[in-house]
Amino acid sequence: MNALLSDICISTSAAPTYLPAHYFKTEDSHGNIKEFNLIDGGVAANNPALVAIGEVSKQIFKQDPDFFPIKPMDYGRFLVISLGTGSSKFEEKYDAQKAKSWGVLDWLLSSGSTPLVDIFTRASADMVDIHIASVFKALHSEQNYLRIQVSKCRHLICTVQSNQ
Repeated sequence: MNALLSDICISTSAAPTYLPAHYFKTEDSHGNIKEFNLIDGGVAANNPALVAIGEVSKQIFKQDPDFFPIKPMDYGRFLVISLGTGSSKFEEKYDAQKAKSWGVLDWLLSSGSTPLVDIFTRASADMVDIHIASVFKALHSEQNYLRIQVSKCRHLICTVQSNQ
């Protein structure tokens, strides 16, 4: 759609409550203008690894000449390395005793954090990881998928979570 890479990068990092939404427009060779009002892709796919696998599979189904001839379910020929941006330790953000008395505003903003947003985004990313890891394992290709997610912490040494 002839979008500038800068517009794509600004749009995909426009996380609601952190950075503003991004507007831009493109023009095709026929002079048709398409307008975009975008926010962070993480709202729909916080871990886009499954989307990427789906796009590759679509190209394989279409027999795209840029892809070598393989079967769409031949995950032994796929190599997926999914890099996370880090995750916070949620137990620091709230506990059940405090949260049970929260109202809507407390779930949206509490002590400088956004518990509900954080929970939804982490759950979305984790579910993708669990699903992909299960599919690769079921197809005897678990060694071809690696999720690397660093736990954010205040110390110099942080733990790395991976599905391996």
